[in-house]
Amino acid sequence: MDMLIIKGGARGGGFIIRENVHISRRELQALMLMANGLSNEKIAERLGIKLQSVRNHLHNITKKLRAETQAHALALCIHYGMLRLPVHGVKEKISDYAWCYHCQRTYLHGEFRKVKGETFVVNHVKYDTSYEGCPYEDCDGSADGDAFDWNYFREYYHDYPEIPERGVVYPYV
Repeated sequence: MDMLIIKGGARGGGFIIRENVHISRRELQALMLMANGLSNEKIAERLGIKLQSVRNHLHNITKKLRAETQAHALALCIHYGMLRLPVHGVKEKISDYAWCYHCQRTYLHGEFRKVKGETFVVNHVKYDTSYEGCPYEDCDGSADGDAFDWNYFREYYHDYPEIPERGVVYPYV
């Protein structure tokens, strides 16, 4: 089962859930590898960490999510959008993709990273300028202002494929 870990907006690509509980990227990696059938020993080997660290990661993510079992934790991670399962046999549609004007790469709608902005107060009202950004770390593009639907982009660039490859640069001329 090939899963994709979605990059969260918390430090290190993790997620902040209720009451400032942090789910780390490493905890998600351990859970994903467990779901792929790897033993704790193989997970430790794959991640380059100690066996006890794997056990700790799996225990911690289960408790943080208030899950009954590791399988329940996995289901919750998928439900909350921290992990995504590919749908085999179902081809992605043109409407599933966005194109970033800033880095000129494509990504799936809903795949973005939280970019921390400034917080300021005006007349006792707190404002946060955080935004949803392009999912690529080296891009400063906004998922709102710099992203275009792939089908809109293709109206002007007919030579590009109907279903783009994720992450490939498709330059505008």
